[in-house]
Amino acid sequence: MIPVIAWKSLKSLKLECVTLNDDQILNLLLSGCPSLETMELYDVGGFRRLETNSLNFKRLNLKNHRVPEVDSDSDVDIDIDNENVNDPSLEIFAPYLEHLEISGNLDNLKCRLVDVSSLVNARLTFYISCIKHVRRDHGDDIGVDEYSCQDYHQGFRILIQDYLQKLSCATELTFGSWFTEVPCMLQFKGLPVPELKCKYLTLELNMESFDLYGAAGLFGALPYVETLNIDMTENHLLLRP
Repeated sequence: MIPVIAWKSLKSLKLECVTLNDDQILNLLLSGCPSLETMELYDVGGFRRLETNSLNFKRLNLKNHRVPEVDSDSDVDIDIDNENVNDPSLEIFAPYLEHLEISGNLDNLKCRLVDVSSLVNARLTFYISCIKHVRRDHGDDIGVDEYSCQDYHQGFRILIQDYLQKLSCATELTFGSWFTEVPCMLQFKGLPVPELKCKYLTLELNMESFDLYGAAGLFGALPYVETLNIDMTENHLLLRP
């Protein structure tokens, strides 16, 4: 039995290195903290949907989110073709959220922004793993053919395209290296890049993976930018093709 949570005065909550068994626990936390303004989740996993309609919930920091694991004692086979492994996702539904940060290693997680319509500031510097590494980490020795790899990466490109649409009204944005690759690919395929109203843009780029054409494609969607900061690093944690 899950206990009732009633922290009516709590404004800030940080969870680190814990696993929540399902979505219900997290949503009970959110509903039991009506004054909550800031939530930080570092190395927290076990849930697939974060949902709150609270007018007070303004800031979310998510780092190294871990996908729900399949219980080895259950009737579900742990297989790379299983949806839990092959296409894990996390949905964020927070219509009054104003500040969002997603960073660290998401492995092969697709973090979907369902409703973040009030965002004014977003920092998206997370990195993901190629399907080759995902299969290896799950003990699958079968090689990955070229088409499977392309389809896998295409799924994340579609996700980034959706991000650009959902972030179109945000005024301050920070993007990581691989994020800049997508606008150029969209333009190459004749697809429109959503126009962004961003005024303050920061790019945290890796010197080894920096894509000038990708950055140029992103710049073309930023007619209102007033301040541009580019931070070049030697971080070796990359999305590998």
